[in-house]
Amino acid sequence: MRGQNLPPKKAQSAEEAPEPRNALNAAELVAMMRQLKEWSGLTFRQLEQKAETHGDLLARSTIADVLRRQSLPRPETLLAFVRACGASEQTELWLEAQRRILARESGTSGVPGEVKEPVGSSRADEASAVDGSPSGDLSNIRQEGARPYWPRLEIALLSAVALLFAVGAWVLTPTGSSSSPSGSAARTPSAVASAKPTRRPLQGWSRIQPVGSPDSCLTEGRAANGVYDSPVAVQGPCVGSAQPRTRLELVGDGLFYIQWEHPVDAAIGCLTVLSGGPVKDFLEPWDDCGSTRLSQHFRMEAVDDPVPGGYRIRPAHSNLCVSIRNQSRDTVREAVQKPCDGKIWQEFFVKPL
Repeated sequence: MRGQNLPPKKAQSAEEAPEPRNALNAAELVAMMRQLKEWSGLTFRQLEQKAETHGDLLARSTIADVLRRQSLPRPETLLAFVRACGASEQTELWLEAQRRILARESGTSGVPGEVKEPVGSSRADEASAVDGSPSGDLSNIRQEGARPYWPRLEIALLSAVALLFAVGAWVLTPTGSSSSPSGSAARTPSAVASAKPTRRPLQGWSRIQPVGSPDSCLTEGRAANGVYDSPVAVQGPCVGSAQPRTRLELVGDGLFYIQWEHPVDAAIGCLTVLSGGPVKDFLEPWDDCGSTRLSQHFRMEAVDDPVPGGYRIRPAHSNLCVSIRNQSRDTVREAVQKPCDGKIWQEFFVKPL
C-alpha cells in the first residue's frame, strides 16, 4: 500500500495524447484512460487538484478505483478525468467512445438520447447499498457520498398502497376495532423485541470504532509481536497525519470492502484476512482488491447486544468475527478474526463522514 512520491513526468504535446477511437469494450477504454494518466504525468492527488480548477469533483480515490476496474465509468467522471489530464479538446472523443461501447453492450442505437447509465450508476443500485438487494455488477465503482434515492412518485405509490392496506385491515376487523386479533404472536411486544435488526451501513467514507473504546478507530498500526513489518489493522487514533481514511464499498450480496486510502500517496488498499504466517488471522491492506477474494469481503451484521446500534464485522470466507485483542493497556490492540462470542470487543460502530 505504500508508495513513493515521484516527481511528475513532463506532459507531452496534445497531439500525442492517447485517443479512444479504437476501444472495443469497457476494459479497453479503461486501459486507454490509464495511458492518458501516464501521458499527463500527474499523480492522483494532482489530478484531483486539476479537476477542482475546472470546477469538477474528482476524488483521487475515485480515480484510482476507476483505473483498476474493467467497467465503464460514469460520464461525468470520464469528462472530469479527461479534462484533469489536460486533454480538454478530446472530451467529445472520449464521451463518444463511451456511448459507442455502451450501445454495443446494451443493444441500443448509440443515439445520446437512448444511452442508458453505465451498470451500477443507476439510482436503484445506489439504493441497494441500504436496502440489502444485490448490486448486480460487482466490479462497478460508485461516486463518493452515494445515498439512497427514492423518486417522489414511488414514495407516493408506496404510501397509497400502505393506506389501502390499513383501511382494509380496519374494515375487516370486527366492530371496527383497530386492535390486533388475539393469538397474533407476530405483533406481541416480545416478538418485536426478539427480531434481529436489519439496518446496514452506508457505503462511503466512514469511521469504524470499537464499541469497547468508542473514541478509537480501526486504523493502521504494527503487530505487537514485532516480527511483521507491514501495516495491519489495529485499534488506534481516529485522526492524524499518519492515519489512513476508511471507506466502505459495496461488493454485492450485502458484502463490503473495507478500504484504506493512504494519507500520503492516496493508494487504495482493501483489508484482507491473512491465512497464515506470523500474523495469521490479522487484517492487512492489500493493493489488489478482488471481487472473488472472499477474505476481503465483510458482512456488516447489525447487533443491539451488548450495545445498541453496533455491527459485527464477519469475513465472508470464514464467517468468524473481527475482534479487538490484547485489551491490557501496555500492548498493541490488533484486529483479528476469532469465533464469535457476543462480547463487546467484537462489536463496532460504523459512522459515515
